[in-house]
Amino acid sequence: MTTLAEHMIVADAENHPPMLDKIMYNSWQSRMFLYIKGKKNGRMMLECIMNELLVYSTIEKDGKFLTRNMHNLLNKKSFKMTVMFKQLTLFFKVSYQMCIPLSTIVRRLKIFRIESSYSCKELNFHIKNVRLAFDTICKISLGWDPCFLDFTRSTVSPLAAAFDVAAEATAVRDKAAVKWVWKVKKLLNVESERKLKEAVGVIHFAVNDIIRKRRENMDGSETQRDLLSRFISAGHDDELVRDMVISFLMAGRDTTSAAMTWLFWLLTWHPTIEKDLLNEITSMIKEYDHLSLTFDDLKEMDYLKACLCESMRLYPPVVWDSKHAAENDVLPDGTPVYKGNRVMYFPYGMGRMEKLWGKDCLEFRPDRWFSESGVFKMENPYKFSVFQAGPRVCLGKEMAFMQMRYVVASVLRRFELVPVSLDQPVFVPLLTAHMDGGLKVRVRKRSEGLLL
Repeated sequence: MTTLAEHMIVADAENHPPMLDKIMYNSWQSRMFLYIKGKKNGRMMLECIMNELLVYSTIEKDGKFLTRNMHNLLNKKSFKMTVMFKQLTLFFKVSYQMCIPLSTIVRRLKIFRIESSYSCKELNFHIKNVRLAFDTICKISLGWDPCFLDFTRSTVSPLAAAFDVAAEATAVRDKAAVKWVWKVKKLLNVESERKLKEAVGVIHFAVNDIIRKRRENMDGSETQRDLLSRFISAGHDDELVRDMVISFLMAGRDTTSAAMTWLFWLLTWHPTIEKDLLNEITSMIKEYDHLSLTFDDLKEMDYLKACLCESMRLYPPVVWDSKHAAENDVLPDGTPVYKGNRVMYFPYGMGRMEKLWGKDCLEFRPDRWFSESGVFKMENPYKFSVFQAGPRVCLGKEMAFMQMRYVVASVLRRFELVPVSLDQPVFVPLLTAHMDGGLKVRVRKRSEGLLL
């Protein structure tokens, strides 16, 4: 535990903050409301959405979402937390349907256009990952395909471009040496703040237009199962539907692409691990051009999941997260928390602690995720906190694993990646951590009869 004035940093599983843990207390419902997302947590999200409940949420005993300045929303409509969770849980239970849009999108990786196993093409693979992740999250959340990965198109989706601009403008805020500068720019509506405002307007317009068209095309026989259709069918108004969808787009846009980029880089430096992983993949994908992986195929790829977990342990997409104490509290080790304190946890640091992972904590070793009998075992989420834990566990966790397993399996089965540079890449811990400059690789098509 480290305390810095009004900031507290937690970096051990035993003393993980109650903002996540429901086991340390008899009734997590009675304490959950103490820890909320503060303004510093959701700058970009708050700019992009109108309903603050999606950013500054607390939970009352009756299950309603509460937040400051949202009484009008609650008076207008009772919004039950359980309703949202039931919708999302049902959606993720049938997430095997993701395989259909994923197979369509992954086919665009053929833009590599590698003619033979001996030809080689150089590219920035992180850019491919970012575009593929955005296409996928849009297809699943909106039932709409922006074709961001399709480089043959002459124009880029305005929604995709707007998200890029908004992310860059938010990064300018975080990197500013003097924090009040961006507030002045916002007041004057100049430079990066003007770009952010314009980008948010484009995001709102684009998503609103998609919602309008979806409502027009929906009837009693509607069978679409993307998130947008489910939220509309549940009777939510357009503004709330838009904000919920945008929050999912923002959560899934950069995190999965960052995780996959680091995994691909790690595999290039660990040929034995790549060989073991490729053997698992080829046992599932018998035919070289077979892209229609099934949900059952992906579930069986435990070594691939172990590789993803091990990669995210060392290079988590979200380096740190925090909540603010709404009232006074005391952490399990007796550390007092005062109203307004910012309590942080640090997945990047926790993933590299010898106390938690052993003397080989800095090594990329997927085998650590298997028991002595060879069965995959997910670590305690308060130890491996990449997806948070307890009541605040990431709702898109299984969807993210599904997407990453599909993409990694499809790419590795067909292509060999060789890094252009032999230097250690720089880990940049911004809003979503990424590899500085991306992952520049040479790509070679694997032999069609390959089986290591």
